[in-house]
Amino acid sequence: MLEHYHLSSLTGISLTFLPGQLRGINYGSLTDQQFIDRTYSDGGSVYESYTTQTGLLANFNTGSIAHQAQFGVDTSLDRERFFGFGISLRSLDISNPDYDIARPSADTPHTPGLDYNQQYNTDSYGVFLQDQIKFQGNLILVVAGQIDWVTITASDYVAGTADTNYSETFSPRIGIVYQPIKPLSLYANYSRGLNTADITGRRTRTGQTFAPSLSTQYEAGIKADFLDGKLSAVLAAYQITRTNVLTADPLNNADEDFNIQIGEQRSRGIDFSVTGEILPGWNVTAGYSYINAIITKDEVYGVGSPVVFTPHNSANLWTTYRIQSGDLQGLGFGLGVYFVDERPGGEFVPRDYKIPAYTRLDAALFYRRDSWEAALNFENLFDSEYIVNSRGAGSETFGAPFTIRGSLKVRF
Repeated sequence: MLEHYHLSSLTGISLTFLPGQLRGINYGSLTDQQFIDRTYSDGGSVYESYTTQTGLLANFNTGSIAHQAQFGVDTSLDRERFFGFGISLRSLDISNPDYDIARPSADTPHTPGLDYNQQYNTDSYGVFLQDQIKFQGNLILVVAGQIDWVTITASDYVAGTADTNYSETFSPRIGIVYQPIKPLSLYANYSRGLNTADITGRRTRTGQTFAPSLSTQYEAGIKADFLDGKLSAVLAAYQITRTNVLTADPLNNADEDFNIQIGEQRSRGIDFSVTGEILPGWNVTAGYSYINAIITKDEVYGVGSPVVFTPHNSANLWTTYRIQSGDLQGLGFGLGVYFVDERPGGEFVPRDYKIPAYTRLDAALFYRRDSWEAALNFENLFDSEYIVNSRGAGSETFGAPFTIRGSLKVRF
């Protein structure tokens, strides 16, 4: 028997349009230990995304059991296009390098095989149903499921080819929360899901598209509240298994960006976090994470190989204090430290390349009075040099140097 029935609707629409310019010189292989091939590329890119979320939310009771049920439909249409031309340049003589080259134009004769015009479409439609069931006392059960239909099409207008990948996926989710005493909650959940974001615009060397990556997650944890709820701590353990994971094609040359879809990765880890207000005006956010991420099924890497860019250990601490009274009321200070452990940094060459561990220190100075707030953020306070990711030794992306950011906010 239904009691206290209430129905409401939820609708969201998002539109994104991002044009881009792609221009630069690509360096190829070394010939005769003296000459490096060079090509000039000039083109553009356009990314469009249209997403909608429409749903119904119902609150009702069946006897003493309270329900919060949701039903909805999601749509996502992504369009990504790359177009441009390429021109071969004279080789660079490393014994007598000459970088003074006039930039070619669209009227300069193009080099055969270097023009490109490609479009990638990802159409996703999903239907989901969820019921959050609250029993009398201290037990909450969440049961949900979603069906997704995904079509991915890659078109190469220069080659006159097209490839389509279609998939249907059912993603269940179930979770439970038990509160034996008021400040303590125990929880566990299981979920499956898919991700299309990391395959948009990606293709194989032969122009084929990829299936969405799939993930299965198990998680269990405990949450405790202290100081009348002002401070919270969470400890969680989890396992995530991902299939259809993309990685760089080992046959790529310097100017290529093809991918392959490897078998399976598994991550097991522990997360611990503390957040809240210790004393009036003194806030803290701290966390520690341990991850053991390995490849469990693959035709390229050996089973048991570590997943690139994934550190075993990482930690962070950010604390702020705002003066609560007196002439300096509203003035605040912040200090933070971030640590990332050594991690694998090369997918293929060399496979044992490691990105060094690093520690970064940040600080902040801010002032709030009435509806005004001004802040200065100091990132990488000691100008540490560190690597955030790489594609192998000699192809690293470094973190930002010492940076000062200012902001001014007014609340109405």
